[in-house]
Amino acid sequence: MDTSGIIKQGSGARTAQYVAINGSKKDLVVAMADMKIMEDQETNFEAFWKSDFEVSRAKWLVVDANWDPATLKRWVSAGKASGAKVAFEPVSTAKSKRLFLTKTPGRIGVVPDHNVDLVTPNAFELSAMYNAAEEAELFDRQDWWRVIDSLGMSSMGSRDKLVAITNTALVDRGFPQQSIKLLAFIPCILTKLAEQGVLMTQLLRPGDPRLTSPESAPYVLSRSHSASEFIGGVYMRLFPPAEKLSDGQIVSVNGVGDTFLGVVVAGLAKEEPKSVMSLIDIAQKGSVMTLKSKDAISPEIYSLKSSL
Repeated sequence: MDTSGIIKQGSGARTAQYVAINGSKKDLVVAMADMKIMEDQETNFEAFWKSDFEVSRAKWLVVDANWDPATLKRWVSAGKASGAKVAFEPVSTAKSKRLFLTKTPGRIGVVPDHNVDLVTPNAFELSAMYNAAEEAELFDRQDWWRVIDSLGMSSMGSRDKLVAITNTALVDRGFPQQSIKLLAFIPCILTKLAEQGVLMTQLLRPGDPRLTSPESAPYVLSRSHSASEFIGGVYMRLFPPAEKLSDGQIVSVNGVGDTFLGVVVAGLAKEEPKSVMSLIDIAQKGSVMTLKSKDAISPEIYSLKSSL
């Protein structure tokens, strides 16, 4: 692993620490994190990381919410300025809100001037992000409304249609509706739903073959009738889990979400990238490998390389 981007801080700085306690079913019960060292890093960003990132010419930048809000937005802005796609890992319900805090510099844009291209929250993080955007009154903005209005959706899609695509329990908890309202800011949302799989909510551009494909018709929630060159419709699909595990097969849930995002971005960053949709099942297989592993990330995920 390239260590050139690591800064060694002076005395008084504490290396980041994370302690997780899992229950008898290997689910996370409580976690304790000390990420203080990742806060107040704006000076190091400007003096050290920004120039290194710019010369890297990366296709994708993965940013997680452990950064303080100001540095987080600087990373995201640097990614977009360089032409890289940006993926956001929310980390936790509390930290996931940092992307939508309005007191920090940098306005979060809507399609086509969005700041983040892909996000992979779990259900709780999705709701936290939605609530943060609502509290910041982002859903009252005219530019947000123009995107939603151009989709031709009434009341965020009919309940019957959402239930048909997902299920009653998810709709009752509001997860499909929340992901739709966030699409104007983040055009591809992959919500991790544990044993229920992954809910993909994606803004389609005009000309996307799924808009006219009979096989995709059940998953196309709306088609835009506007003249927008960026907004063609909404695609929503619930992907079942790659494998259902018994309690005895699960070693630890730690690192499962990181594995999922890592596999997805590894596929997207290739010379001839696959679509996000085609990578979901592969990424879920990687997550299963980590569920069965004592390591934070299963070494077995290297076996997926030929599938990307």
